[in-house]
Amino acid sequence: MSFGDFDFLGGGFSSSGQASSNRISGVLVGVVTDNKDPENLARVKLKFPIREGEEVTDWARVASLMAGSDRGSLFIPEVGDEVLVAFHLGDVSQPYVIGALWNKDQAAPKGDADKNNIRKFRSRSGHEILFNDDGEQGNVQILTSKGHQVLIDDKADTITISDAKSKNVIEIKGGDSGKITVTSAGSGASAVLTLAATGDVTLNGAKSIKVESPQINIESSGMLNLKASGNIQMESNAMVTIKGSMVKIN
Repeated sequence: MSFGDFDFLGGGFSSSGQASSNRISGVLVGVVTDNKDPENLARVKLKFPIREGEEVTDWARVASLMAGSDRGSLFIPEVGDEVLVAFHLGDVSQPYVIGALWNKDQAAPKGDADKNNIRKFRSRSGHEILFNDDGEQGNVQILTSKGHQVLIDDKADTITISDAKSKNVIEIKGGDSGKITVTSAGSGASAVLTLAATGDVTLNGAKSIKVESPQINIESSGMLNLKASGNIQMESNAMVTIKGSMVKIN
């Protein structure tokens, strides 16, 4: 591997192109040129913008928050990203990416620099995991690039899942309230809430279950059983119709 005909401080290649000590002290700023590692080891190729026409490195390993067999944190730098590079025992043929750098052309994602309460992970397409450490106002958010989100709010004591326009919302209230609210916002027939399962669906209430609607339809392709250990009361301000090939009242 060659980095070009120039001298690194503390060793490297001489102006004649001959390797003097093949070592370098300290670190260098590099630019990622390739991240499609053929061996799937999350490595990248680099170029050091010290001189035009410089050759790229061989595959360089990338330091991670955690790494192990089929586990760890996977954040591979993008092509064009500026990174900080160190060398194993100063050997220029063994580069390691130890961090990523922002610059004037690749600015950091928006936070709140005046208070520094915001920590976040933001992906290339704009997906975010955001931590807000603003005391009692703090929260944790997971957001997609289109605005769908999960919000965990300690002050409101709620967990909320919502679409981009907050028209369809599931809110779980913490504490002893035991309240879960599902809102399907729309107009007319477009406001639909569906529960579907290939097995059983069970609704349990310690006191009562209340269903209200201008129209309620209960339909079964097989048998329909209505059973109560106490009284059953059916009441209507209009006509009551019971139809069947045979109707038996005992």
